[in-house]
Amino acid sequence: MTTYLDALLAPRLPRGRVGQDELARSARSWSGPEIFVLVDNEDLVAGWSSGAMMFRPDGKGPALEGLLKYLDRAREVGLHLVVGRRISPWGQAVSAPLAGKLIQLTAPTVIMDGPREEGALIRGVRASRQPVGRGMYVTDKLSAPAQIAQVLPLE
Repeated sequence: MTTYLDALLAPRLPRGRVGQDELARSARSWSGPEIFVLVDNEDLVAGWSSGAMMFRPDGKGPALEGLLKYLDRAREVGLHLVVGRRISPWGQAVSAPLAGKLIQLTAPTVIMDGPREEGALIRGVRASRQPVGRGMYVTDKLSAPAQIAQVLPLE
């Protein structure tokens, strides 16, 4: 076992050929909890090596690199990934391995407040000036307004 998440996720990968019927039923060949990974400021974390120990025994390399091999089969292994990152400059997001892969997989996206001048970000949708907590939820099938809740501390 090379890493913590590898130790959890690698055994969940289907062995051999999995038929379309089994995939359609979302049949699990493993047991255990769903794995949720929440990443805030991915643009900062992507180049941070000390967090790489979660994925790489040598502790070197991008901290989130180890997730890439599971993204294509995330549903099958119970992996849920929520990534937050700044859009400016957008070219860096597309060239970042994790963000680029999520864009390629057409993962659902929420585009929050940002300058419209950045151009189309995801599937033709541009950022715009938004009140705090508002944005656009974008999938491969729709774009719709979204409201993200903020939990305020008790006074």
